[in-house]
Amino acid sequence: MNPNRRVGDAEFRGRRYATVCTCVDHPLQGCNRRADLRKRVTDALAGPPLCPVGPGRRPRQQIQNLPVKHLIKIMLILGLVFGSTFVAGRLLGILTTENVRHLLEQAQSVDPVWVAGLVVALLFIDLFFAVPTLTITILAGFFLGFPAGASAAFVGASLAAIGGYLVSRRWGDRVIRMLLKEEAAREDLVQAFHSSGPVMIMFSRALPMVPEITACMAGVTRMPPLRYAAFFTVGTLPYVLLAAYAGSISSLESPQPAIYAALLFYGLMWTGWYVFRRTRAAQR
Repeated sequence: MNPNRRVGDAEFRGRRYATVCTCVDHPLQGCNRRADLRKRVTDALAGPPLCPVGPGRRPRQQIQNLPVKHLIKIMLILGLVFGSTFVAGRLLGILTTENVRHLLEQAQSVDPVWVAGLVVALLFIDLFFAVPTLTITILAGFFLGFPAGASAAFVGASLAAIGGYLVSRRWGDRVIRMLLKEEAAREDLVQAFHSSGPVMIMFSRALPMVPEITACMAGVTRMPPLRYAAFFTVGTLPYVLLAAYAGSISSLESPQPAIYAALLFYGLMWTGWYVFRRTRAAQR
């Protein structure tokens, strides 16, 4: 090793990290002892925090500490949009719980296939116009039975999620550019959702309209389709199974199973979210 060589960028084979030396103004001279030379080289290589090699990548700790204000801003705007459709529907009396039940009863009088198709259509409409998804899923189990009701509800919820994902992936970037002018803010949005989004997707059924919001966020941030589908299935499949089964064992005279199922599901969702938050806070 030449003791007069200036120490600049250093790259170690077999490692993912690169360090950039900030001590490049003085050569290492007079290092007759191996230990002294090793210490000088180590001090010279000490520099900024390690950064992953590769363009556009950030250290894991930096990703965990990303500001989420842009993510919260976009999700609140989406929440206001979906919430306005919910309020409008209630004020106009469109697709209320009573209306949905009446529609399903009429479809049942014609053919059970019409009930399944109506359940799928209503849950797909939820992407554009807020509807009582839990009530529809419970009624699907009531009118169609457990297997068929759960299947129809899952298909409808999946179509709404796929639609929100594809529409946002295709045209959502234009909206994000209008809301977030700076490129750095848009990058923070993507990184923040890719870090926190999976948990949001899995626990999205704990609150109304959140499944549609997370579907749009997954599309606009270009989360891989299979990754989004996996998290969506983990969060939605137990939801439709439990609600449809509760509806199948309920009756107009005894609706307690459906009520208990709704309370149990929301309790599990909020407990899981609380445990996750505590575990993540402890890791930090």
